[in-house]
Amino acid sequence: MINKYHYAPSTWRTQPLHRVPPAPFDPVNPLTKQCLDWIFLVSALNFSFWSDLEGSSKRFGVTWKSGWDNLTGPDVKWEGYWSLLAALNKALVQGIPITDPSFYADPTACPDSLLEDIFKSSDECTESMPLVHERISIMRQVGKIMVHEIPGQSYMGLLNSLLASPEKKDNTLALLEIIVERFPCFRDESVYMGRKVVFWKRAQILIAETWAAFYPIESSDLHPLLPDGVDGLTMFADYRVPQILQSLGVLSYSPELVDTLRSTRTLAYASELESSIRAGGIIAVEELKHCMEELDGAQKHSDGLGPAYKINSVLIDFFLWDLAKLVENGDHELATLEALPCHRTRSIYY
Repeated sequence: MINKYHYAPSTWRTQPLHRVPPAPFDPVNPLTKQCLDWIFLVSALNFSFWSDLEGSSKRFGVTWKSGWDNLTGPDVKWEGYWSLLAALNKALVQGIPITDPSFYADPTACPDSLLEDIFKSSDECTESMPLVHERISIMRQVGKIMVHEIPGQSYMGLLNSLLASPEKKDNTLALLEIIVERFPCFRDESVYMGRKVVFWKRAQILIAETWAAFYPIESSDLHPLLPDGVDGLTMFADYRVPQILQSLGVLSYSPELVDTLRSTRTLAYASELESSIRAGGIIAVEELKHCMEELDGAQKHSDGLGPAYKINSVLIDFFLWDLAKLVENGDHELATLEALPCHRTRSIYY
């Protein structure tokens, strides 16, 4: 299905709200650092966008342009995850350095009232951005860590220091560990039946977005920031991908779980049922990856714009999430099972 839809790492650059870096990679171009700062902040705030008013015009949303390439065009309303991007992009266009850690770490230069205004909903909405005060707290936390503990006070400085270290054999997994160690808000961990379980959804997606955004244009190039690739990452355990996997018949839910989802009852973060759904999504995507590798004879593919790449869990996750949104918006039809609501958990971790 990924081949049918020409899905590839470079697809990331086609999303209209994504802050795209210069190509080919240019480490001294200010747009490179700006893109990395944007990716870091988006990943730090990428959680809990489900709505009690899904399908209603009064659902939380942010009004901004249709994309970076149409800044003179009419405004449109963005919902869900895209509302976060629209809010940050809108602030940047207004001259607010919202993605600069030294700015959002400073409550004097960047007061809470400014952030609340940036994240405010469109006039017709009756919902506010979920967990907005938790998002502001996270911005303060990660901003201070960046300013006081990270080389160059930026995500780019963290990447450069990692690449320069001769001790790291796998830069990707080393980066994952560093992110979780340095930034408490990325520690997506729980205990399941007496055993520690780590999902690290946002930490993994931070790395995956970095990989996709800076995916090399020339086939002979190694990735400039993540030369080891992202094959060691899993899917990003959330609520939207398990939902589409269930509707496709990949995940099978018990009658009790089906009743729970239909009731739209909120599940507690780290509860046994919530952890099971997220873990099931990871296992399902790993099995999908193995099946696809077998069907394709483990052959490499090319998107026509960059180097050959292997099917990995990151690409499958990106594709399934985009597919779920197309189906949700009525832009794509699939022969699926009954479409159940996604599980509802208010959490800063996904």
